[in-house]
Amino acid sequence: MTELRVRQLSAPQVLFTVTVVLLCCLSVWWVVLLHRTVSAQDALEDQLLEMRAQLMAAELRALALDPVGGAQLADPDFVVSPADDGGVVVTISESARERQRQQSRRRRFMVYGEGLMLLLLVASCIPMLFRLVLAERAVRRELEAFTARVTHEMKTPLAGMSALLETLRAGSLPEERRVEMIDLGLAQARRQERLISNLLEGGRLAAHGEELQLADLDLEAELRAFLASRPEAALAKVDFTIDCPDRTWIHAEAGALRSILDNLADNALKHGGKRLSFEVEKDVEHVRLRLVDDGEGFEPTLSEEIFQAFVRSPGSESTGTGLGLHVSRELARAMGGDLTGASDGPGHGASFELRLPRAALPPRTLEGAA
Repeated sequence: MTELRVRQLSAPQVLFTVTVVLLCCLSVWWVVLLHRTVSAQDALEDQLLEMRAQLMAAELRALALDPVGGAQLADPDFVVSPADDGGVVVTISESARERQRQQSRRRRFMVYGEGLMLLLLVASCIPMLFRLVLAERAVRRELEAFTARVTHEMKTPLAGMSALLETLRAGSLPEERRVEMIDLGLAQARRQERLISNLLEGGRLAAHGEELQLADLDLEAELRAFLASRPEAALAKVDFTIDCPDRTWIHAEAGALRSILDNLADNALKHGGKRLSFEVEKDVEHVRLRLVDDGEGFEPTLSEEIFQAFVRSPGSESTGTGLGLHVSRELARAMGGDLTGASDGPGHGASFELRLPRAALPPRTLEGAA
């Protein structure tokens, strides 16, 4: 397993190195090739001018003309002069040579400019490729850690239920404890169900978003039903309190709301919460449900980071997949609300505020529906 992991981590490094070397070789090859092409073109143009001068001299000798020394021909690129043997000599004018030198300089400037631009592009790509390699390694490490966390989270309830079933099969429990143990087993089953639900919900949110069927809900009734489903409340292991004004109606989906409440409660319990308080406030357009716990809390600077997928509070001793708060916020936003968190620091507990839109129906209609 260790050797396989080393190979997987070194493959991107090898690809990165090979890519950088190939890009550098391409840059050098491009500059050298174009430089040679420009040099060959300069030499060819020099030869063409010399050949034109020779042809013009041959024509003048054939016509037996007697040119004036240093006379300018009709072609401004050449100058004709008498030769010692009585013939003529045609030479390239200085203006033609200067024009050719300027063209050569422009071509070389273009080549060097393109080469420099290519080198700059390569230089800018190297950090990007390096960051991609680092990101790939970080994603791989996070995936390995996430797989380990999910495996642990799935094995823990299964182990608890297996031990419970073995105990029940052995028949060694007193009759008065059987109901309590069955409730604990059901709690473990619900924990497993919430874990799988979060994994599926996180995948759907990442791939396609979420379309919810919203309806008008009595928030107090939903909170009471939620507490009735929590074994911690039934067994009085956690002190739950609800402070909700009468006739508080919200526009939300019952399943999504229950998922958010479960995730918030699980998060508080995992971080040592023993007292959980639900406080509800209303304004003109929204209902604010605040869950306050006395658990570990977190650094105030992490109030946004904890809602990122697969992120857990640094230094926390609790386990978890890091998806509960992320999924809860996405569900809250899908219902037209939001979810925020706050804490005064480690050891001072935490509070999470769920904001949801109020029901659009007038109060009298809602009272009649209730």
